[in-house]
Amino acid sequence: MDFRPKRKRSVHGCLTCRARRKKCDEKKPICGGCERNFVQCTWPQHTGGRVRRKRGELADQTAGDLSTSADRGADQEFQFHIICGPRTPASKKFDVLTFEAYSISSSNQLTKYDKDRGCFVATSQFAAESAEELTKWAAFADVQQASKQVVAAVSTQEALTDLSVEATLDMHMGGIAANVIGLPTGSVVIHSAASVDTQNWALQQSNWVHEQLLERYRKAEEVTDEDLAGVDLREFLFYTCVKGFVPKLDTQYTHPSLTTGATFLPQADRNSIVRSVFACCGATYLAWYDLERFQQLSDELYIDCKTQILQYVQRTDNYADEDWLFASLQLLCIRDKNSFTGTVDGCVWHLANSFSIIREKYYQRAPAESFDDPLSDKLLRESIVLQPQERMFMESFIYHYSISLLFARDISALPNPCALFKSLSLVLKCPVYDIHGYNDWVSNPLLGLTLDAFEILAKLSYIARMPMPLGPTWLNKVVHLKSLCACYAPPAPTYSPDVSEAEWLNYRVTSTTGVLVTKACELLAGKIIDYETFDTGSSDVQMRTKEIIQLFEGLPSDHKIWGILPWTLLITGAFCRRIEDQIFIIRKIEIMAHRAHSYCGLKMTSFLHAIWNSEVGINYLFDRDRLAQVDL
Repeated sequence: MDFRPKRKRSVHGCLTCRARRKKCDEKKPICGGCERNFVQCTWPQHTGGRVRRKRGELADQTAGDLSTSADRGADQEFQFHIICGPRTPASKKFDVLTFEAYSISSSNQLTKYDKDRGCFVATSQFAAESAEELTKWAAFADVQQASKQVVAAVSTQEALTDLSVEATLDMHMGGIAANVIGLPTGSVVIHSAASVDTQNWALQQSNWVHEQLLERYRKAEEVTDEDLAGVDLREFLFYTCVKGFVPKLDTQYTHPSLTTGATFLPQADRNSIVRSVFACCGATYLAWYDLERFQQLSDELYIDCKTQILQYVQRTDNYADEDWLFASLQLLCIRDKNSFTGTVDGCVWHLANSFSIIREKYYQRAPAESFDDPLSDKLLRESIVLQPQERMFMESFIYHYSISLLFARDISALPNPCALFKSLSLVLKCPVYDIHGYNDWVSNPLLGLTLDAFEILAKLSYIARMPMPLGPTWLNKVVHLKSLCACYAPPAPTYSPDVSEAEWLNYRVTSTTGVLVTKACELLAGKIIDYETFDTGSSDVQMRTKEIIQLFEGLPSDHKIWGILPWTLLITGAFCRRIEDQIFIIRKIEIMAHRAHSYCGLKMTSFLHAIWNSEVGINYLFDRDRLAQVDL
């Protein structure tokens, strides 16, 4: 450890910068560093030029800056360090994590907390820690104490014994965990020219009549049967998908080879089934403008596509090697969420088949039940290099899987999130291609910096499906997830002149999105923990909803990032009690749905009004029949 000599420094900076050991520009009420990194800016109360803190305040704040990513410890220096120590047996069924707390004294001496003496004592080095333990449930002393108090207050009942939830966050992207083949530099590079080729390919599918018809629909002009009489309807639907449905799926700035246009559109040349899927999605897009004419057509094409896919899978041994099939399943999943007749239960069929492709393609052939347990890298195939489209389809699966868990009636065909995210983290660490000069979040085409936030969302949604109130074991897991939400902070890259304006704006937007997701999760976790006594109208809860709304207001209203925020909007809205906050949520849902050409907005709005106007209220979040009526 680097024990640097003491230097004189200002005592007038904010506590957050002091905790992070960063220079503060002392700009109030929010200093530049906190505003840039989207963290809470806390100012000290000065007495005689000295900063007074409550005991442990700096430790709590610094612990709150711990990221859920495994590699953050290498990027930041902490004045307070907590190490997960060995497990101690608490009973025959469960074991307990013990923790050792370290701090740096004012004289730069490393100290360790002595429980017997109740204070920090000087020590020469950190205790040995294993990489495995560092990836376990992140927690600190006050969270452990809160967990014990919550569990003690719960009525005694048989604890669920599913130990698959022992791990906290598995989507650790800070290194390569799987064996990958060595690649010459640039050997699998797909340059930005790929996006130009894709655009040219898409233009070849168009003609003047199709372009004019689509433009008339977008302008809400009347289109008659005579206008459509001489048109090849299937080709028009295909063109509409290429020009309308697929482009709206982008969520953020990314590498040109990772856009939806560069990954989804070329699949249409791979198989005739994909073209049928494109036609179905095109009809769904047009049904937003002309429900009477195109909705039934969309439903008929949808049934036909599912039948063709099922027949193909049944007669083909190596179906998992076909990227077009993975793309088709994801497009139909999105179609379900956008269609007037679509359901979240319909999405589960596509997600289950997508997971079968993942299991067959990237892992040794193993029975499906193997995925009920946390995976090791021994199951991963020895040599994997992801092509850009594989990365896009994988993230699309992660997103739709995560937001569907809470709402679907039956998820027995899907893996539990604890096993899933551990397995997918191995695949996502495999290289795509050399993206030298591009920042990490640019290589995550759909979710950006929010991968770990959606992991929290998925695991909390999975637990929220269980009978309430929870038993002690699962309740303890929710307390830990809530603590992760409270201290969540997205990675904060150092600003560099080499980072383009588009990349930097993308970072700010996607990092805010991660904070929004975890804050909504924190509200839901609070309700689960205090299921019977939770007061939605309390000042604390309404203050938290207001904080989320203020973050929403900071996002550009026309940014594509709203495409991955429906879950967050709905959960936040469920806790809103101020009329002005409810109106804000409804307006944002309408804007999001209009941009996506999706009828999910109607279903979300109906669900929220049921919560706001019914005695059942927030408990509708645990009503399976009500939840199944919502699409996101």
